[in-house]
Amino acid sequence: ENNDPNLISINGLVIDGLLQFNVTTKFDKQTTTALANTFKDYIEKIIFHCCYQKHSEYTVGDFTEFEPYILFNNQETNKSANKLFLLPPGGGGAESYFNNVVSYLQNINLVAFNNYYDFLKQKEKNWVKSLSYEKLASYYISYIKGIQAKGPYSLFGWSSGGVLAFEIARQLTQRGDEVKNIFIVDSFFNYKMALTKANIKEEESNDIHYNYAPIPLDANDINIILFKANKITNKINISRYFVENATYNHIDSYLKSRSNLRVISLDSDHLDWTDNSNEISKMCNTVLRYFYS
Repeated sequence: ENNDPNLISINGLVIDGLLQFNVTTKFDKQTTTALANTFKDYIEKIIFHCCYQKHSEYTVGDFTEFEPYILFNNQETNKSANKLFLLPPGGGGAESYFNNVVSYLQNINLVAFNNYYDFLKQKEKNWVKSLSYEKLASYYISYIKGIQAKGPYSLFGWSSGGVLAFEIARQLTQRGDEVKNIFIVDSFFNYKMALTKANIKEEESNDIHYNYAPIPLDANDINIILFKANKITNKINISRYFVENATYNHIDSYLKSRSNLRVISLDSDHLDWTDNSNEISKMCNTVLRYFYS
């Protein structure tokens, strides 16, 4: 009864400064040896890559002062329940949702992520230029999988947080995970095309946003809800273009089909919905309906 149930067990330890692995399997000795040698070869390739790359790269775990996320409503009795993951907008973190959706969604386990991209812009300005939505999504996925190991997953994001939620969903589905809902609050997609059509200079763009051009997502089994602002804000140059010219905020250019895409109009602009209780209530009621369906 105390036998290891796994076909393959690989345990790693650092002892006296040396990285050591113990490889045990239920296969024959020759197969186990071949597996161990192949594993060793790939570990050495990773070490070589890390030691000789031209620039340093960081992960969330490199910064102990950065708090990745904050949990809400996660009582002991419902820890195993599915969560709603809130992805941060540009220029804000988890606190962006405290006085709006968090207050209205008290019956759902919420995970509000902080903004690793903005944190890095202040901490490591040079390296942040090499970041992409794809890399950011992979960092957030590592936490998402640690909090909720299996789907179905539900993601919520405002502005750039919505683009990040979309990319996380795309990567999760590529891995074979089930994504149930993506709730997007007035995010701007296909930003490069939008800037060109709006005749806005490229230097006014956000690099990470400008360069995002993913392989289209097959979303036939995913509910995608776009809460679209119908008012223009002068604080964002591109706002007028998306209000007047982009029915789906160009998210449809990143989808293989619009069959599961629904647009809900917000009687607010890109920013002021957070102070509009009617709009917040409308959004949260929609979230609840899809989350529990």
